[in-house]
Amino acid sequence: MASALSDDLLSGRYINSKEQSRTFAEAAREWRTSQHDTKDSSVKQYDDLLRTYVLPRWGNVRLYKIDESSINQWIVDLREGQAPFAFRGKKHRPKKSPTNKYLNQIVNVTFGGVMRYSTRREWIRRNPLDNIHLSRHDPERESAQKVFLTEEEVERLADAACHLPSQGTYNTDRRDVVSAAIIRFSAYTGARPGETFALRVGDIDVEHKRVTISKTMPQDKHGNWKKEEGPTKTGKIRKVPLPGFLIAELLPLMKGHDPDDYLFRAGRGGGRMDPRNWRNRVFNKAKQAAGMDDMEGLRPYSLRHTYASLAIKEGCDVKNLSEAMGHSDVSMTLNNYVGLWPDRLDEVARNLDAAREKAVQEISNEQQ
Repeated sequence: MASALSDDLLSGRYINSKEQSRTFAEAAREWRTSQHDTKDSSVKQYDDLLRTYVLPRWGNVRLYKIDESSINQWIVDLREGQAPFAFRGKKHRPKKSPTNKYLNQIVNVTFGGVMRYSTRREWIRRNPLDNIHLSRHDPERESAQKVFLTEEEVERLADAACHLPSQGTYNTDRRDVVSAAIIRFSAYTGARPGETFALRVGDIDVEHKRVTISKTMPQDKHGNWKKEEGPTKTGKIRKVPLPGFLIAELLPLMKGHDPDDYLFRAGRGGGRMDPRNWRNRVFNKAKQAAGMDDMEGLRPYSLRHTYASLAIKEGCDVKNLSEAMGHSDVSMTLNNYVGLWPDRLDEVARNLDAAREKAVQEISNEQQ
């Protein structure tokens, strides 16, 4: 035994039994205090998931007793709605089967964050979560949620939104040019809804035909839009090209306004528009007026997907599309849209054939 202890000390595998005896809850508290550069929205999510799902199962468990088998059983229980939880009120009870994305947030991000921190601090010898892999993607669900409009459908939707005031109870000649511009802007830049409604007049560079996307209107866990603005989802600032026709449509909205004024302003007061109200009062009604009410899953976010499909159709490569859409890396772009890139292997083969024939001909000419 003394020899084994000596070997562990020399190899760096030795861990004080007192450290291993820490409870998960103790480790979780220290993990949370170590996160100094985490966004407020992420911090709140960590706290919510720790309180509701993670601590009810692992709070009093000693770190050294957490093993791969017990984690796998917990995941099964989470999927089947049998895992312990601590929600406030019946209306907040968990769904029977969480989505893959939500399950990933519980297990990999929150529970995993504590375990990775404990491993780095050498409170445990190895992380039992290392060999457990959960996908955050649900292909069938995500595919069903993606709607890609054609250029003609975008125009029909924008035109319907523009003429909504002349229909129903309004019965006026007024045109909703702002809503029409929002639809076209979203479909031809790929901006997220929160980014679109947070734009200022000064974010549009008319000379270089670029829009600077640097902030967004975040949502809480219930999908409500917050009043305060924050950085983009990835925290990165990006510049996205603007088609000429879009510049022409935005110029009247910019004329006479200060750079700090909102680009897409409310009809009354000229302040920031509420994305939720706009969706209910304009987008959904325009969808119906345009004859698109039967398009399951069509929502404002679909315009972002539409941009991806239109850009790919016009030859945009994955790297440039990833940058334009503000993805954290190209793998996210591929995961979302890989099926939209055409199979060009036959074209590649024809080009290789032509290139070789040209090279052989040049060699033949040199030998003559």
